[in-house]
Amino acid sequence: MLTRLFSNTFKNPPNTKCVIWFVTLVSGLVASWLILLEGGRIGDDSVLYLEVARLFSIGAWKDGIALYHWPLYPALITLVHQLTGLNLQYSALLLSVPLYMLASYAFCRLIIEAGGHSKTLWAGALLLFSCTYITRDILPMIMRDQGFWAFYLCSLLFLLRFYKQNRWQDSLLWQVCTIVAVLFRVEGITYLMLLPFIMLTRTECSLRERVKHLAAAQSLTLLGAVTVILGLLTIPSLKFSDLGRLDESFTVLQRAYLQLSHGLIDKAHIIGDQVLGSFLSDYGMQGLILTLIAIIIGKVAGASGWPSLLLACMPIKPDNPSPGTEVRRFFYWVMGLGLVNLCVILLS
Repeated sequence: MLTRLFSNTFKNPPNTKCVIWFVTLVSGLVASWLILLEGGRIGDDSVLYLEVARLFSIGAWKDGIALYHWPLYPALITLVHQLTGLNLQYSALLLSVPLYMLASYAFCRLIIEAGGHSKTLWAGALLLFSCTYITRDILPMIMRDQGFWAFYLCSLLFLLRFYKQNRWQDSLLWQVCTIVAVLFRVEGITYLMLLPFIMLTRTECSLRERVKHLAAAQSLTLLGAVTVILGLLTIPSLKFSDLGRLDESFTVLQRAYLQLSHGLIDKAHIIGDQVLGSFLSDYGMQGLILTLIAIIIGKVAGASGWPSLLLACMPIKPDNPSPGTEVRRFFYWVMGLGLVNLCVILLS
């Protein structure tokens, strides 16, 4: 049954199947070449992951979890290490290749699901491989971002399918993929909780059906939340801080709220008094907001890469119909949540 589920889920149109697999294969070659070329850069976070993986490899699971409370990525490094016999550093670099290939495959499938065709796939591949933030900064390093991107893109694919077709298997797969993405990066919990609310925008359905679809898209999340609440209420020794890094999501929101309520005003006074001077001190808040907007635009443009910016500015008339209203609505919601998530992180 599981095999049939995945075969039906990933059924490919015949005119795009070869392109999808070609892009996926090339992504693996690109990742391998960049890793070999750079030799694997190690940052501060990489040292932490490798140390936790070392503890896992010698059976010290409790010590590893005590050192790092979000252990999926180090556990996968340990698994690759045990399966291949490579040292932990090479195991982590090897793990990046299939994760990047999965992200590329999900990205291509998402393009097709949004109404694209072969030419759109080639343009998407160009954008994917020309994103210097990924290919130059992230891929050669030992980072958990590759796993987050892979399963986040898979989750978007299944959620879009559920949004269009209301199939229960898509709702379950969307939640499973998002939960795995959250286990790579806890920041993904924003998407797990808020992305399904796109179901309420389906005006062609009745309010009762929209709420039903929303509940289906959050069934595993609600079940997990109820389980956590019952555990906290029934087990006196269990604290919310014992649940890994879940408490950080609430801490980030709290810090963002404090920044909005007090921090921004204090920073605006500093900019007005020390930067703009007494004559323009009343414009400190406007200067701060423009600075934050410039930072957001710079981060988005820097992460996207110059080819995507050039393509976005080119007045190209597509030779296929534009995506439907529901697809555009879906991606507007995704981009809006991404922008909100970025603002919260900046303010925290």
